[in-house]
Formats: sequence, C-alpha cells, structure tokens
Amino acid sequence: MEKTYRLAADQVEKLIKPMGGCVASDRITVDGARVGSMVRMPPDSSRDSGWQFFAGDETDAHFDDGAAHAVFDVNTICNYDRDIIPFLYALPGSVFERDATGLFVEAEDSRPDPEESDAPAGVQVVRGLFPIGDGWSIFLPTPFRQRVDAWKGLGAAGSLPARESRDPLGVLEKMNPRVVLWRPGLTLFVESRGTRGAIREAREAEHNASIPERAFDRAREDRDDLTLLSFRYRPEDSDAMAPVYVACLVGASGDVEVSCYFDREDELPAAIGIVRTVRPVGLA
Repeated sequence: MEKTYRLAADQVEKLIKPMGGCVASDRITVDGARVGSMVRMPPDSSRDSGWQFFAGDETDAHFDDGAAHAVFDVNTICNYDRDIIPFLYALPGSVFERDATGLFVEAEDSRPDPEESDAPAGVQVVRGLFPIGDGWSIFLPTPFRQRVDAWKGLGAAGSLPARESRDPLGVLEKMNPRVVLWRPGLTLFVESRGTRGAIREAREAEHNASIPERAFDRAREDRDDLTLLSFRYRPEDSDAMAPVYVACLVGASGDVEVSCYFDREDELPAAIGIVRTVRPVGLA
C-alpha cells in the first residue's frame, strides 16, 4: 500500500544545513504525531546522520514491520517537528524523550560517547554549564559544537578595528580567544575580558560607544551583580536573514560580549535565554 505523507515535497522548507539521512516512524510522517523520542546511533557513513525519530507510542509490531518507517533527510523531519532542531548536534549514544511538560530531556538510558563524535578536528560537543574564559560561565540547555578562534581585535559591532580603539583608557588587562558555540539555527560568538580595579562604568561607556548607528532595540538591565546591555543590528557585510542580537554583561571583575546569529526570528528567545545564563564563576 502506498503511503501518503503529511507533508508534500513542496511543503518542506530548508531549516538546517545538510547533515545526512535519518530513520523516522510512520507515526510521525504519515499519522502526523510529534516526535516523542530521538536516538542518535554512530553514523554508518558520511550520508548517515545516525538519527532515529519515533513518536514514542509505537508497538512491538510497529518496530517489527520494516515498512512502518523510512529513511528521510534530517531537514525533512525538522519540518515535521522543529523541536528537534536544537538537539541535532548531540553525540552518538544520546537519547532524548519528552517529559510530562512536553519538553525534550535526556533519557536515563542515554550514553553519549565522545569517541564516536563526528565533529571536525578542534571541535567538541558541549552541553550544560560551560566555562567561557576569564572567570565566566554559560549554561547550554541543548548540545552545541564548540571551538576557539584567535581574537582578531573586532568587536561585535565591527566598528572599532583595534584593541587601542576599543580600549583608549588602557583598562583591559587581557583578552581571551573568542569562543564559538553553534547548533543548527543558532551561533554564538563569545568574548570575555578581565579588568583591573573598579572600571565598570568605563567599560559600559566603551560598549555604548561601539554600538552602530543603525542599531535598534537597545536595552539596559541591572540583574544580580551584573549589568546587561543589548541591542540588535544587521551587519552590512552579512547575509544573515535575521538581525544579530548582541549582549554585553558587565560585572565588577570584567565583562562578556555575546553576539548571536540566527536565520529565523523564532530563535531570538532561545538566544536571549542562553545569554541570561552567563555568570561570573562563583556567582550563584
């Protein structure tokens, strides 16, 4: 019997970069059920993502029926359920399932294996509380890939080309390499800075001076022992579909600047949520 899928080929949008094929249950693609569980096996080849997606209510008979599931491009299953997108860089051996609130959580039988990682050299998969240098940490609710770039002296706004321009008062003690964190749909560029003494006001003024004229949605918020400064703008040399969200968190011992790039506006809340987890190490 020929299957009738819930989505026709012309209804499938490009939501993620190609990452190979996956196995998906007919409960999702034919019956229209949400993904209830997702398992990543070690990929068999460069064309295999290792992902398997199920509704979570399949019977033993369903699993025994080879015709009750099929192979799809991962992007196709993202169109059936976008909730899976933030988890796609999880390590092989990872298992996620929906909890009582409908959110994905790591299952008890999840066994992520870094040795089976398909990440490029110099890249690791990270999740949870993660150090971002110079005494700061960030909390990542889903798996991200991570690398460290050499700092080139450019601020998030790209308007101050050299350290001397960014720091005319000589208040910066050191600059860590830039940490890059990314998962499908969202990329974070993180620069943390240590400082000397009580120069919090000077750093805040420096950040405000670097904001481009075309910026919008500027905001300032005092929270805990930090000041959160943020704005959005569209870089002239960027092909990003959505304006960048830039946040600078200023504390007594330094500051962190996070530039968030995404193509879909619905990723903005996720970016803001992650930025709000940034803390100096030791600050509860």
